[in-house]
Amino acid sequence: MAAYSHPFAAPAEGSGVSFRGAVFDFKRADKKNGFDEYLYWRSKGAVKKIILLDLEITSPPSGIYRWRNFLESKIDDDLPELMSGYMLALTLGIRDKKLAERHREAGTVHLLAVSGFHVGILAAFAGLLLKRGRLKVVLISLLVWFYIALAGFPPGGVRAGIMLQVYLFGLFLGKPSSPFNSVSAAGIVMLLWDPWTFHDIGWRLSMLAALTICAVAGTFKENKSVALLIGSGTVWFVTAPLIASAFGKVPVAGLVLNIAAIPLFAIIFPIVFLCSLPAFLGLPFGREIADMCEYLLESWDILSEKLVELMPWNVVPAFPLTVFAVVLFFTAAAYASGISLKRIPGAALMFSLLVLLFA
Repeated sequence: MAAYSHPFAAPAEGSGVSFRGAVFDFKRADKKNGFDEYLYWRSKGAVKKIILLDLEITSPPSGIYRWRNFLESKIDDDLPELMSGYMLALTLGIRDKKLAERHREAGTVHLLAVSGFHVGILAAFAGLLLKRGRLKVVLISLLVWFYIALAGFPPGGVRAGIMLQVYLFGLFLGKPSSPFNSVSAAGIVMLLWDPWTFHDIGWRLSMLAALTICAVAGTFKENKSVALLIGSGTVWFVTAPLIASAFGKVPVAGLVLNIAAIPLFAIIFPIVFLCSLPAFLGLPFGREIADMCEYLLESWDILSEKLVELMPWNVVPAFPLTVFAVVLFFTAAAYASGISLKRIPGAALMFSLLVLLFA
């Protein structure tokens, strides 16, 4: 069940509670593109809404929730504002409202959602530190799933975890799979486990972005710079209709910013994490080190704000954009699936028409 409550009145995450309340059905959308409370909460696992009459805490948080509460408090108390916001998003999947709004205006809010980008950074660094062999595969798997659990099992993170697990399992058996197939397998597993997951906007965006990136990366294997440039633009166009439909608009500045944001934050996130450790451990100059990192994050904020000022335009929901996005996605997916060049136009057109007809 889902109960709405003011943040200051809500018990700590993971607390045991005793409550009384009245149970209601979730509201359905008044129009096709309106917010559907029913689908939103079903995708989160809730089946009814409860209006609380009274609530009593019966036990404090325990297990993983106790660690999440401890780390949230520690991050809030020991780090400056921007570092705190990024660390909350990076480690616990908690979004600071002000920071999320800045990234939303810049079209880079996906950086704050625990997904394949974050899981990939963790796996890459773990791979550098651990020795080769099958034990390395097991240790990386354990580390990644611990991280996903600590972040609260976000759909994008779970998708990335399953994808990585499929890939690592292939390495373990000496038969590595393609990234595109690994993402597809992860999506199928999640839908088989809970079909309502499809209605989670974060899951759909994560799947679209991951499939598109893998398809483009496979097309431009020999030139990573070209793959990054084309991949970033393709992901923007593929996800734009879904974002515009859900949130009303898509910042055009994100098309340019994400080209720089992806490689930059692959470096910035590890720096933020490492610079936070001295402050957490109470080491000398811990706060000074954190402040230096804060200047780095402020520089990115200033740069992104300036670009948004230069490119203040937004894209709103439009049928031509949807058609272009669907055809573009299925063209890339058909190529990644191994369909011959002669048959790609027909396959992309057929799947695109099916999606547009039944959407």
